[in-house]
Amino acid sequence: MVAACPFPSLRGSQALVRELAEALAGNGHEVHVVTYPAAQHIAPVERISIHRVPRVPLVSPTPKAVGWQKIVLDILLVWTLWRVVRNHDIDVIHAHNVEAPIVGYLVRLLTGIPVVYHAHNALVDELPFYVRSGLGKRIARGLGRAADARLAAWSDHAVALSPRLGAYMAVRGAAAKLSVIPPAVSHAQAGLPGGLGRSPGGLHGGRLGAGPRIVYAGNLDGYQNLTCLLEAFARICAGEPRARLVMVLHAAAGAARVQEIRRLSKIPGVSVRLAGTHGAAARELRRADVLVCPRTSWSGFPIKILNYMAAGRPIVQARASAHVIEDGISGLLYDDDEPGSLAKTVLKVVRDAELGERLSLAARQRLATDFSSAVVIPKIEEVYRKIVDDEDFTSKRKNETLSCGDDRMTAMPKNYTRPLAVPEQSRRWQAVSQLAGFLAVLTAFGCAPRAPEPAPLPPIAAPALPGSLHEVANYRISAGDQLRVKFLYHPELDVKVPVAPDGNMNIPSVGEISAEGKTAEEVAAEVEKVSSELLRDPEVTVIVAEFGERIVYVGGEVRLPGPVRYREGMTPLQAILDRGGFTEVARTDSVLHLSPNGSSYDARRLDYTTDVNQFDPEQASLGVYDVVYVPRTFIGDANAFVRLYIRGLMPTMPRVGIGFSP
Repeated sequence: MVAACPFPSLRGSQALVRELAEALAGNGHEVHVVTYPAAQHIAPVERISIHRVPRVPLVSPTPKAVGWQKIVLDILLVWTLWRVVRNHDIDVIHAHNVEAPIVGYLVRLLTGIPVVYHAHNALVDELPFYVRSGLGKRIARGLGRAADARLAAWSDHAVALSPRLGAYMAVRGAAAKLSVIPPAVSHAQAGLPGGLGRSPGGLHGGRLGAGPRIVYAGNLDGYQNLTCLLEAFARICAGEPRARLVMVLHAAAGAARVQEIRRLSKIPGVSVRLAGTHGAAARELRRADVLVCPRTSWSGFPIKILNYMAAGRPIVQARASAHVIEDGISGLLYDDDEPGSLAKTVLKVVRDAELGERLSLAARQRLATDFSSAVVIPKIEEVYRKIVDDEDFTSKRKNETLSCGDDRMTAMPKNYTRPLAVPEQSRRWQAVSQLAGFLAVLTAFGCAPRAPEPAPLPPIAAPALPGSLHEVANYRISAGDQLRVKFLYHPELDVKVPVAPDGNMNIPSVGEISAEGKTAEEVAAEVEKVSSELLRDPEVTVIVAEFGERIVYVGGEVRLPGPVRYREGMTPLQAILDRGGFTEVARTDSVLHLSPNGSSYDARRLDYTTDVNQFDPEQASLGVYDVVYVPRTFIGDANAFVRLYIRGLMPTMPRVGIGFSP
């Protein structure tokens, strides 16, 4: 694994890499982590080997996010990774985030080892945080969009942390080699000593006479949108004067941001806690009445949300970054960059203890169902098998060995080149120079501090409930639906439960029941059958109380890109027309239709030039969460280039005119 950052550390990306590496090692894999010279030794690292780049005079081991020092460390990272691959029997280079994949691609040119690109976010979303001016942000988005396409296309396989990021990567060349795999979390990493259970405390965490305790955990970077949180807290205090805002920060952040921490500590009602371990942070989280995530970046996956879910306290999150939390089921969402909406949502949950208990219990159940290492690691292993078990690749590696001192190790043949992944010998150094230049641009781009910036893609709001579903008696239950289960002779067992993403629902008095794809009557019959082991002649009624999210995504060259409420039998053209139709520069002969298939996507191209002109009926139909993407024509690309890089860069020229009036 390659991590172009200090490792290990309490920050989200580093926690993701560590959890993944230790879990893979626990499954019997030999795991090597190649990383920077610095580390925050929060706990002993288990079962993995860490290889650090050498320290260099005048170069900080913990450089800023941008600048020449980071370029130096990334160059040393290439050398260190090459040595690890050369001296060990490495089958896969698993590279995380942005610089690490480029480092991996450079080493792949020399060794032929395949590279898995693990995308933590999209550069089109991240780069604008490094600049202040409007023009700089436009250029940053253009560079980020181009970089995202190349990073995905160059990989042997790509992994996205969320379906939204996966859809973005799929339309940029990674559809055929993309898996959507969420991060894994263990009880040890979250600071939990045991299994799931009821969280302690009720309203105000069981603290008699205390006001509500609102907790934020993370760093102070601009993309966390803490300005919105502080403005919302001022409004919360108007309704709850005894409210407290606790900001749990990394202990390592104190040295670099002492002034900022002091400023925050002087705000009435705000206190700062510096946590040096996951356990210390988890204890603060479990004492909260509500946990808040104000981040509005659409592409990133806030790892803190998994720790929030493990803590067993209700969660309030900005809608744009909510890849896990389902509004009203496992947490509450508020409108992005709206302090009033955030304050109103927080007050709603701290004043309703029953609501908070229900949300926190559902979140903990979702964590155990979808994000445990036992669920996630097999998906990562399947990705490895896809690229390592390539018949041509494996056969060329098996019969070649070389000696290094007294050790013998498996190695690539000197004349081996991986098809489609490694350029021909005559183009190898050209590819090396392109990758090195690309790495330098990304790490040296911009030098301004981060500032909050709304995401370029619109947040996906939950659609209105489809009225037709209420009228259909044979409606088939889907994941995300809320079911109300009533026991006629045992009303104390009545419960309202969500259908989990795996299609099952968990009834406390009965157990786990399969619900997806069945009607309410069929589910009721199943509940009666299972509960009859405990109850005499039970009579059960199941009602679909709330319908889950049923949408498709339409993007690219349409008038109003965004989500469309799904209707049974909907076609791609209907979805496009629902968003205003094609623009003037839409390439209607190459519309891309992506359908989720487990952790990957199935892709097909549609030609609407012929269908529309000849009045041919559409053959394709959409499913829930499908993606329809309309690319630009050459003229559209040219127009965008002129707008971004010619008109945007040229200063406004003064004009002189002469007027005459009699």
